[in-house]
Amino acid sequence: MTLHKKHRDLARNKGRTGDPGGKRSAFGLELDSLFDIGASDAIQEIERNRLLSREKKDKDIRFYQDQKTERRAHMSGHDKIFESRSQQQAERAARLQQREEQDMNLSQNFYNFSAATQRRTAADVSTWADPTDSEGNAEDMDYQQPRPGCSHHQDTVTLTFPRRVMECVDICSTADRLGLSDNQVTALVSATLKAGGADLDKFVISTSTPRRNRMLTRYHISQEYMAAFSEDPPKYAALHWDGKMLRDVLGSDPGTSSETLVVLVSGPPAYPEGKLLGVPVIDSSTGTAQAEASMDLLEAWGLTGVITALVFDTTASNSGVHRGAAKLLEQQLDRKVFYLACRHHILEVLVGAVWENLFGKVKSPENPWFKHFKDVFGQILPQTTLQPCPSDKNG
Repeated sequence: MTLHKKHRDLARNKGRTGDPGGKRSAFGLELDSLFDIGASDAIQEIERNRLLSREKKDKDIRFYQDQKTERRAHMSGHDKIFESRSQQQAERAARLQQREEQDMNLSQNFYNFSAATQRRTAADVSTWADPTDSEGNAEDMDYQQPRPGCSHHQDTVTLTFPRRVMECVDICSTADRLGLSDNQVTALVSATLKAGGADLDKFVISTSTPRRNRMLTRYHISQEYMAAFSEDPPKYAALHWDGKMLRDVLGSDPGTSSETLVVLVSGPPAYPEGKLLGVPVIDSSTGTAQAEASMDLLEAWGLTGVITALVFDTTASNSGVHRGAAKLLEQQLDRKVFYLACRHHILEVLVGAVWENLFGKVKSPENPWFKHFKDVFGQILPQTTLQPCPSDKNG
């Protein structure tokens, strides 16, 4: 842009024969300077390339530096990569052209066959209508093979829909998978029927119908899953639960948040990663409410006799000695179970105790030294080297 501006300024006085101040000659010399559009870190990029040998890297760096100075070096030979790509493009274009020619020949053959068939049919009809003409006027055309794989499909397909189309299980299941609302499902089904020329008055369509049937479909699907789970339950299982405030999007008061509990079990061999039992909404996040909701799901799935461990985080509502959910569940199961409290929270307590014993209490909610160690951990780890143990004879 700077050179262009200088050129415009000099062009205003292009009629002058002289060169006052030597501006034109200076501008000409400036045009001869290198217009470097290369990357500023080109040499560093060459050094970081793992596919190049040391000799190749030095050669590329010398060539790059030469292009910025005297430019004695030049590129010679053929670009094999470009030639390979050009050859592939040419072969691809030849294949496409050959395929188009074949399609044209097949289309022409099919057209000739159709025309010959029509003429033969017309001649046959003419001969039948006039018995005196025994020869007929039909041309004896050679048989032309029609285009293989070509079939004339009709533009329309006849379908049968039930009158209560909104009660179809497939429609309800698909709407749930796509996360469609009842109004969206009703509008989509209505538009589909209308596009097919159907009379919407002959169908039972309403927004309440898909809602009821979607709830019924979910119930039947859950019953099928429960029946399949009861055929092969885990012999020993761990119970997991955790609560979270979630916004209600389907209830009577959308937009409000309520305490929601997620409950699942895990156990080999069929469910090592866990099996979701339910996501009930509870009145509060107290240990009593969580224990009751978890126990109801265990009884519904018939798993009260296989729970051997409880997995939970270390909040007071879960780990409380008297009213914690873990303690209440253990009492309702009427046997001792193994507590698998969150390892992350437990180790935080242990590390915090060691720190307090060595350096005293930390007044802030977050230990700044722990935070600093977390930030620089990625820089420390790659530089760490393992030293051989002095007692190891093999080093």
